[in-house]
Amino acid sequence: MEKPKIIFLDYIRALATIAVILIHVVGGILPRFGEIAPGEWWLGNVLDSASRFCVPVFVMLSGALLLSPNQSYAWPHHKKRLARIFIPFCFWTLVYILFNVFVKYPSMQQKSWNTLVPWIWHQIAFGASFHFWYLYMILGLYLFLPWIHAALNQLKKPDIEVFLGIWALSLLVNWPGVSEYFPHIELMYFSGYLGYLVLGQYLMRYAMRGGGWWYLLGCCLTIGGTYVLTQAKGSFDIRLYSNLTLNVALMAFGIFGIFQKASFSYLWLNRIVGLISQLSFGIYFIHVIVLYYLSRAHLNYAFQGVEVGIPLTTLACLLLSACLIFLLKKLPGADRFMG
Repeated sequence: MEKPKIIFLDYIRALATIAVILIHVVGGILPRFGEIAPGEWWLGNVLDSASRFCVPVFVMLSGALLLSPNQSYAWPHHKKRLARIFIPFCFWTLVYILFNVFVKYPSMQQKSWNTLVPWIWHQIAFGASFHFWYLYMILGLYLFLPWIHAALNQLKKPDIEVFLGIWALSLLVNWPGVSEYFPHIELMYFSGYLGYLVLGQYLMRYAMRGGGWWYLLGCCLTIGGTYVLTQAKGSFDIRLYSNLTLNVALMAFGIFGIFQKASFSYLWLNRIVGLISQLSFGIYFIHVIVLYYLSRAHLNYAFQGVEVGIPLTTLACLLLSACLIFLLKKLPGADRFMG
């Protein structure tokens, strides 16, 4: 009976992978509020808002798989989990540092060691690419997994729901304008991405209903709220795109529920989705480099208009990234470095 769960998680992971790419494809549209046609900006807002579930869902998948009662957190087992994140992280950090020095910022080659060494250290400490923030976050969560696993598996359903309820309050405080009216109760111990870990395991244990409606509610709040805030500010306001807002959490919650209830009867599609899911970590690492070269080839969101450019660039990036990771994983000993 485990197979449907595996397929269901594969579909979520594959969809989240595509959503990450889509966000990075349309990201250049939104800061141009007031400069481009309203229809183009609205398309970017709708697509970006609708995809914001991706990172929370990745964290929920970790919780769904790694917080189950049958997982062992003896050090030899947990060390392997950490290595599966840390080794690819180190490898791709090196790749992006070299990419930055020799491709994006070739002028760095002319700098003295007194300038270059601190610059390289900054890349290591804070991320060699803008999307590496996720790796620093997930490594921190993985370090905490043994303790949250032990605690969670001592709790009953109502206890977990109380935790999730307080966590939802901490997300509500992040809404623009809410915190100033909220009592200054310290919620930091319930806040952050930890809630998504717990939510992922909770949904694996206790099925939910109405996933589509929860997703639609979160999506509408994100789309409409972003427009209202942007209009009031006169320039793009990104605050409701934050992963730690209630509207984004509702979308992630809904996506999980949608796929829990779905049937997966097309075997050919299951195979494709399974492959994307298997390659998803590597795709996450490499897709920014692929998007860079696609843009150099003039394939981006503006190619032949946004209606063509956005889906074409997203699909091209997905296919190229997947093919590159698939081939690189075939090299002897490369699998553990690719992700």
